[in-house]
Amino acid sequence: MEAVRTMLQDSGLQPRFWAEALHAYVHTKNRCSHKLTEGKTPMEIWSGHKPSIRHCRTFGSLAYVYVPTVNRNKLQPKAKIGILVGYAVNRRGYRVWLPKERKVVESIHVKIDETKNGVKTLFGKVKHYDYAIYQLDQN
Repeated sequence: MEAVRTMLQDSGLQPRFWAEALHAYVHTKNRCSHKLTEGKTPMEIWSGHKPSIRHCRTFGSLAYVYVPTVNRNKLQPKAKIGILVGYAVNRRGYRVWLPKERKVVESIHVKIDETKNGVKTLFGKVKHYDYAIYQLDQN
């Protein structure tokens, strides 16, 4: 959970995005080699081939989701602006939170600007939340 807390703090996203951060962390971790598996990744052990990490991007980055021509008129923007919160579950693509619509969408047609923090760009500042983990009493 330390990695998830760090991802949320760095991105400035609210604690309610913990599940998105956890999914993104697991997606990335499964593509990293481990000593215990003799330098192989969990994905490599499961599938038999080395996974690509070319698609991996910084959690919380500014993202632009393409809007198809059939879903817009000539005067509307070609993309919706949002924040990268992970990777599509059952297909190639990314999960992007669209604050104006208050929903997360999955799309393969996404441009990601990793040089910009999505929260800071869209809201002007990054609010740091308290992500403290409280220890349960063992008695």
